Amino acid sequence: MLFAHNREIPNTDLQLIAPNPDLQLIAPCSDLQLIAPNPDLQLIAPCSDLQIILPSSDLQLIAPNPDLQLIAPNPDLQLIAPCSALQIILPSSDLQLIAPNPDLQLIAPNPDLQLIVPNPDLQLIAPCSDLQIILPSSDLELIAPNPNLQLIAPSSGLQIITPNSDLLLIPCSSF
Repeated sequence: MLFAHNREIPNTDLQLIAPNPDLQLIAPCSDLQLIAPNPDLQLIAPCSDLQIILPSSDLQLIAPNPDLQLIAPNPDLQLIAPCSALQIILPSSDLQLIAPNPDLQLIAPNPDLQLIVPNPDLQLIAPCSDLQIILPSSDLELIAPNPNLQLIAPSSGLQIITPNSDLLLIPCSSF
């Protein structure tokens, strides 16, 4: 596995900010390893035992941008997303993400987690296994029973429905 200008960064509170807001990966882990020669990356962690490698030849992420690839030590994690502007957050090892087009569809081994997102500019943080999310349009509707939920999206028509008041919403322009 070959990398150019590799940077390996193990850190419990890693924040890597890059000039391109169209690409962001957010993962809640404590043992993070990041290798990313592509500066168009924003990574926000902590997480648990997640390995993110950008780029790599062994990929669970496929995108038009060859600099974006993902590897995770958990076989339950699969990511396919041929959208260069796609913003994806993978906080849980239970997540399986398949996005062959901008109509993003997230499927997890946990039947309580469902995500439908036709807006490729969406960023979703969902570090809980009981999360139920349906985002059918750019006018997003979010339903979340977990206070650890964070949603990031540039859509001005964002709508959020949640049974708690601990939800954090951040426009992409704020990065």
